[in-house]
Amino acid sequence: MKWIEVKARISRQGAGGAVKTVRAVYMADAMTCAEAEARVIEHLTAYVPAGGTLSVTATAKTKIDEVMRAEPDAPGGSWYRVKLSLISADARTGKLKRAAVLQLVEGAGFEDALSRFRKGMRGTVADYEIESIAATAYQDVFAHETA
Repeated sequence: MKWIEVKARISRQGAGGAVKTVRAVYMADAMTCAEAEARVIEHLTAYVPAGGTLSVTATAKTKIDEVMRAEPDAPGGSWYRVKLSLISADARTGKLKRAAVLQLVEGAGFEDALSRFRKGMRGTVADYEIESIAATAYQDVFAHETA
């Protein structure tokens, strides 16, 4: 599976009852852009008010390797992109090698996302170094359900 970014325009009902169209970005776990588009539309259709619209404006494959979602009862809501380098030593030469990895982490804020990332990396055999953590515009992430 690949993580695919889906940009959409969706009608939302404001506090005063007026319907307005907003742009939002979502992430979906899918094999193709068409599958990601269909999954986002399936999830969002229930939130479109009567007479409102929902359209996908763009899809793009991303280089995200893993997603760390918050626990069901924990506050979350914001998504952060964590770029890290996995560090290993070449067996022949002894030189250090770095492999870039991108992860999405859900958190209530920057510190919460960093804490969740570190908790998720506990027990990892490989050494790693965090290169950057940045807030994203993702409204939600739709992963395949695991049984």
